[in-house]
Amino acid sequence: MCIESLVRKRYIKTDTKSYISLKSLSYWQSVLDEDKFFLVNKSFIVNIDRVERFTDKYIELKGIEEPIDLSREKRTAFKQKMLLYLAGQE
Repeated sequence: MCIESLVRKRYIKTDTKSYISLKSLSYWQSVLDEDKFFLVNKSFIVNIDRVERFTDKYIELKGIEEPIDLSREKRTAFKQKMLLYLAGQE
């Protein structure tokens, strides 16, 4: 669902489990499918499939209670990614 970076560790959250990794977010960005995953701020990579709702300031993911901040710098690129994803769903 997402990868969160906190204090030198990455917390990988799936539907069923959470994992801890010492690999960087840059590493995870390089190995994950760029069509399905997006770095929304300096601490979070989200799975586009899991986006339930988003605004200019935050993203809500299915299965995650807390909204995730969407950085101002990533806002336009994220919206474009979501539009392309949604267009491919039809």
